[in-house]
Amino acid sequence: MENQSSLLDVWPYYATLTANVLIAFGFIVLVIHYVRFSTTKGYAKKYDYLNRNEAKYLLVGNLSLIIAVSLYLNSAMVNFFSRGGIFELAVGLFISSIIGVAFGYALYAYLKFYYPSILEEKLMKLRFKPRVSPETGNVMKLLTEDEEDIHLTDEMIEHEESLKYEYDVWLDEESGHKFIERYDGHQHAKLCPSCNFRTLKEYKEEEVLAPTQSKAGLGKKFFKCSYCSHHETHEVNIAPLNEEVIILQD
Repeated sequence: MENQSSLLDVWPYYATLTANVLIAFGFIVLVIHYVRFSTTKGYAKKYDYLNRNEAKYLLVGNLSLIIAVSLYLNSAMVNFFSRGGIFELAVGLFISSIIGVAFGYALYAYLKFYYPSILEEKLMKLRFKPRVSPETGNVMKLLTEDEEDIHLTDEMIEHEESLKYEYDVWLDEESGHKFIERYDGHQHAKLCPSCNFRTLKEYKEEEVLAPTQSKAGLGKKFFKCSYCSHHETHEVNIAPLNEEVIILQD
Protein backbone atom coordinates (compact mmCIF):
# COMPACT_ATOMS: atom_id res chain seq x y z
CA MET A 1 0.00 0.00 0.00
CA GLU A 2 2.88 2.33 0.78
CA ASN A 3 4.41 1.76 -2.66
CA GLN A 4 1.01 2.38 -4.28
CA SER A 5 0.58 5.61 -2.31
CA SER A 6 4.08 6.75 -3.30
CA LEU A 7 3.37 6.04 -6.98
CA LEU A 8 0.10 7.97 -6.84
CA ASP A 9 1.93 10.91 -5.31
CA VAL A 10 4.61 11.19 -8.02
CA TRP A 11 2.61 10.10 -11.09
CA PRO A 12 0.68 13.40 -11.58
CA TYR A 13 3.96 15.33 -11.43
CA TYR A 14 5.70 13.24 -14.08
CA ALA A 15 2.57 13.03 -16.25
CA THR A 16 2.27 16.83 -16.20
CA LEU A 17 6.00 17.26 -16.89
CA THR A 18 5.80 14.90 -19.88
CA ALA A 19 2.72 16.73 -21.16
CA ASN A 20 4.56 20.06 -20.97
CA VAL A 21 7.48 18.61 -22.96
CA LEU A 22 5.11 17.20 -25.60
CA ILE A 23 3.32 20.52 -25.99
CA ALA A 24 6.65 22.29 -26.50
CA PHE A 25 7.72 19.59 -28.97
CA GLY A 26 4.43 19.80 -30.90
CA PHE A 27 4.65 23.57 -31.26
CA ILE A 28 8.31 23.38 -32.31
CA VAL A 29 7.47 20.82 -35.01
CA LEU A 30 4.66 23.00 -36.39
CA VAL A 31 6.77 26.17 -36.26
CA ILE A 32 9.65 24.43 -38.08
CA HIS A 33 7.21 23.27 -40.76
CA TYR A 34 5.75 26.72 -41.41
CA VAL A 35 9.18 28.39 -41.31
CA ARG A 36 10.56 25.90 -43.84
CA PHE A 37 7.55 26.44 -46.08
CA SER A 38 7.71 30.23 -45.88
CA THR A 39 11.45 30.29 -46.65
CA THR A 40 11.20 27.91 -49.62
CA LYS A 41 11.76 29.88 -52.83
CA GLY A 42 9.60 29.41 -55.90
CA TYR A 43 5.99 28.30 -56.23
CA ALA A 44 6.90 24.92 -57.73
CA LYS A 45 9.28 24.17 -54.84
CA LYS A 46 6.68 25.31 -52.30
CA TYR A 47 4.19 23.01 -54.02
CA ASP A 48 6.58 20.08 -53.81
CA TYR A 49 7.42 20.79 -50.16
CA LEU A 50 3.76 20.94 -49.11
CA ASN A 51 2.88 17.86 -51.12
CA ARG A 52 5.63 15.80 -49.47
CA ASN A 53 5.62 17.12 -45.90
CA GLU A 54 2.41 18.89 -44.84
CA ALA A 55 0.47 15.83 -43.64
CA LYS A 56 3.49 14.34 -41.82
CA TYR A 57 4.28 17.52 -39.88
CA LEU A 58 0.64 18.09 -38.98
CA LEU A 59 0.28 14.51 -37.76
CA VAL A 60 3.39 14.60 -35.55
CA GLY A 61 2.73 18.10 -34.19
CA ASN A 62 -0.97 17.64 -33.43
CA LEU A 63 -0.55 14.09 -32.13
CA SER A 64 1.97 15.40 -29.59
CA LEU A 65 -0.59 17.98 -28.42
CA ILE A 66 -3.32 15.32 -28.16
CA ILE A 67 -1.11 13.02 -26.08
CA ALA A 68 -0.24 15.98 -23.85
CA VAL A 69 -3.92 16.75 -23.24
CA SER A 70 -4.52 13.06 -22.45
CA LEU A 71 -1.72 13.13 -19.88
CA TYR A 72 -3.17 16.26 -18.25
CA LEU A 73 -6.53 14.49 -18.04
CA ASN A 74 -4.83 11.37 -16.74
CA SER A 75 -3.07 13.35 -14.02
CA ALA A 76 -6.31 15.00 -12.96
CA MET A 77 -8.11 11.65 -12.76
CA VAL A 78 -5.32 10.11 -10.69
CA ASN A 79 -5.64 12.97 -8.22
CA PHE A 80 -9.42 12.51 -8.10
CA PHE A 81 -9.69 8.72 -8.03
CA SER A 82 -6.73 8.16 -5.69
CA ARG A 83 -9.14 8.96 -2.86
CA GLY A 84 -10.90 5.68 -3.60
CA GLY A 85 -9.52 2.19 -4.17
CA ILE A 86 -7.47 0.60 -6.92
CA PHE A 87 -10.61 -0.13 -8.97
CA GLU A 88 -11.61 3.54 -9.13
CA LEU A 89 -8.04 4.46 -10.09
CA ALA A 90 -8.00 1.88 -12.90
CA VAL A 91 -11.30 3.24 -14.23
CA GLY A 92 -9.88 6.77 -14.31
CA LEU A 93 -6.74 5.66 -16.16
CA PHE A 94 -8.83 3.65 -18.63
CA ILE A 95 -11.16 6.58 -19.39
CA SER A 96 -8.31 9.04 -19.99
CA SER A 97 -6.51 6.52 -22.23
CA ILE A 98 -9.63 5.84 -24.31
CA ILE A 99 -10.20 9.58 -24.81
CA GLY A 100 -6.59 10.02 -25.98
CA VAL A 101 -6.81 7.08 -28.39
CA ALA A 102 -10.13 8.34 -29.78
CA PHE A 103 -8.76 11.83 -30.49
CA GLY A 104 -5.56 10.36 -31.93
CA TYR A 105 -7.47 8.12 -34.34
CA ALA A 106 -9.79 10.98 -35.31
CA LEU A 107 -6.74 13.09 -36.20
CA TYR A 108 -5.21 10.23 -38.20
CA ALA A 109 -8.44 9.61 -40.13
CA TYR A 110 -8.88 13.32 -40.84
CA LEU A 111 -5.35 13.70 -42.22
CA LYS A 112 -5.51 10.47 -44.23
CA PHE A 113 -8.97 10.75 -45.80
CA TYR A 114 -10.32 14.32 -45.56
CA TYR A 115 -7.25 16.55 -45.46
CA PRO A 116 -5.93 15.54 -48.92
CA SER A 117 -8.80 17.50 -50.52
CA ILE A 118 -7.92 20.57 -48.44
CA LEU A 119 -4.24 20.13 -49.28
CA GLU A 120 -5.15 19.85 -52.96
CA GLU A 121 -6.81 23.30 -52.83
CA LYS A 122 -3.64 24.75 -51.28
CA LEU A 123 -1.51 23.11 -53.96
CA MET A 124 -3.69 24.35 -56.79
CA LYS A 125 -3.50 27.91 -55.45
CA LEU A 126 0.30 27.68 -55.46
CA ARG A 127 0.46 26.02 -58.86
CA PHE A 128 -1.83 28.47 -60.63
CA LYS A 129 -0.98 31.67 -58.79
CA PRO A 130 -0.08 34.23 -61.49
CA ARG A 131 3.64 34.46 -62.20
CA VAL A 132 5.30 37.82 -62.83
CA SER A 133 7.94 38.16 -65.54
CA PRO A 134 11.35 39.26 -64.20
CA GLU A 135 12.00 40.86 -67.60
CA THR A 136 9.02 43.22 -67.89
CA GLY A 137 7.04 42.91 -64.66
CA ASN A 138 4.03 41.68 -66.67
CA VAL A 139 1.71 38.96 -65.47
CA MET A 140 2.65 35.86 -67.44
CA LYS A 141 0.26 33.64 -69.38
CA LEU A 142 -0.22 29.99 -68.41
CA LEU A 143 -0.28 28.04 -71.66
CA THR A 144 -2.89 25.38 -72.34
CA GLU A 145 -1.99 21.73 -72.96
CA ASP A 146 -2.02 22.30 -76.72
CA GLU A 147 -0.08 25.59 -76.56
CA GLU A 148 2.66 24.29 -74.26
CA ASP A 149 3.67 21.30 -76.42
CA ILE A 150 5.88 23.40 -78.73
CA HIS A 151 7.86 24.55 -75.67
CA LEU A 152 8.38 21.01 -74.28
CA THR A 153 10.94 18.46 -75.38
CA ASP A 154 9.86 15.03 -76.55
CA GLU A 155 11.00 13.63 -73.22
CA MET A 156 8.85 16.08 -71.27
CA ILE A 157 5.81 15.14 -73.35
CA GLU A 158 6.60 11.48 -72.71
CA HIS A 159 6.77 12.21 -68.98
CA GLU A 160 3.29 13.71 -69.06
CA GLU A 161 1.87 10.82 -71.06
CA SER A 162 3.38 8.30 -68.65
CA LEU A 163 2.05 10.26 -65.61
CA LYS A 164 5.60 10.56 -64.24
CA TYR A 165 5.73 14.37 -64.25
CA GLU A 166 3.42 17.24 -65.12
CA TYR A 167 4.73 20.44 -66.71
CA ASP A 168 3.36 23.98 -66.69
CA VAL A 169 4.65 26.61 -69.13
CA TRP A 170 4.32 30.29 -68.19
CA LEU A 171 5.06 32.80 -70.97
CA ASP A 172 5.66 36.55 -71.01
CA GLU A 173 4.09 37.39 -74.38
CA GLU A 174 5.93 40.73 -74.60
CA SER A 175 9.49 39.56 -74.01
CA GLY A 176 9.17 35.85 -74.74
CA HIS A 177 10.55 34.98 -71.30
CA LYS A 178 9.17 31.66 -70.04
CA PHE A 179 9.13 29.41 -67.00
CA ILE A 180 8.79 25.64 -67.28
CA GLU A 181 7.82 24.13 -63.94
CA ARG A 182 7.85 20.41 -63.21
CA TYR A 183 5.53 18.63 -60.77
CA ASP A 184 5.99 15.10 -59.50
CA GLY A 185 3.05 12.97 -60.61
CA HIS A 186 3.91 10.13 -58.20
CA GLN A 187 3.31 12.32 -55.16
CA HIS A 188 0.01 13.64 -56.48
CA ALA A 189 -3.09 11.97 -55.04
CA LYS A 190 -5.98 11.67 -57.48
CA LEU A 191 -9.71 11.88 -56.88
CA CYS A 192 -11.12 8.40 -56.37
CA PRO A 193 -14.19 7.85 -58.60
CA SER A 194 -15.62 5.41 -56.07
CA CYS A 195 -15.55 7.29 -52.72
CA ASN A 196 -14.83 10.82 -54.03
CA PHE A 197 -11.91 11.31 -51.63
CA ARG A 198 -8.53 12.45 -52.96
CA THR A 199 -6.86 9.22 -51.84
CA LEU A 200 -6.07 7.41 -55.11
CA LYS A 201 -2.29 6.98 -55.44
CA GLU A 202 0.08 4.89 -57.51
CA TYR A 203 1.49 1.91 -55.63
CA LYS A 204 3.14 -0.20 -58.36
CA GLU A 205 4.26 -0.10 -61.97
CA GLU A 206 5.40 -2.80 -64.35
CA GLU A 207 6.87 -3.06 -67.81
CA VAL A 208 4.69 -4.78 -70.42
CA LEU A 209 6.78 -4.13 -73.53
CA ALA A 210 10.43 -3.12 -73.22
CA PRO A 211 11.51 -0.01 -75.18
CA THR A 212 14.18 -0.24 -77.87
CA GLN A 213 16.67 2.35 -79.12
CA SER A 214 14.12 3.71 -81.58
CA LYS A 215 10.69 2.62 -80.35
CA ALA A 216 8.76 3.43 -77.21
CA GLY A 217 7.81 0.67 -74.82
CA LEU A 218 4.60 0.04 -72.90
CA GLY A 219 4.02 -0.07 -69.17
CA LYS A 220 1.23 -0.21 -66.62
CA LYS A 221 0.70 1.89 -63.51
CA PHE A 222 -1.47 0.55 -60.70
CA PHE A 223 -3.47 2.87 -58.44
CA LYS A 224 -5.25 2.09 -55.17
CA CYS A 225 -7.53 4.19 -52.97
CA SER A 226 -6.40 4.11 -49.34
CA TYR A 227 -9.97 4.74 -48.17
CA CYS A 228 -12.23 2.38 -50.15
CA SER A 229 -9.55 0.15 -51.79
CA HIS A 230 -10.76 1.00 -55.31
CA HIS A 231 -8.20 -0.13 -57.93
CA GLU A 232 -7.34 1.33 -61.33
CA THR A 233 -4.77 0.40 -63.98
CA HIS A 234 -3.43 2.85 -66.59
CA GLU A 235 -1.34 2.01 -69.63
CA VAL A 236 1.60 4.37 -70.21
CA ASN A 237 4.31 4.79 -72.84
CA ILE A 238 7.99 4.26 -71.96
CA ALA A 239 10.46 6.54 -73.74
CA PRO A 240 12.91 5.04 -76.26
CA LEU A 241 16.35 4.29 -74.83
CA ASN A 242 18.17 6.81 -77.02
CA GLU A 243 16.39 9.87 -75.58
CA GLU A 244 18.51 12.18 -73.44
CA VAL A 245 17.62 12.95 -69.87
CA ILE A 246 16.99 16.67 -69.23
CA ILE A 247 17.06 18.09 -65.74
CA LEU A 248 15.06 21.27 -65.22
CA GLN A 249 16.08 23.88 -62.73
CA ASP A 250 13.23 25.65 -60.96
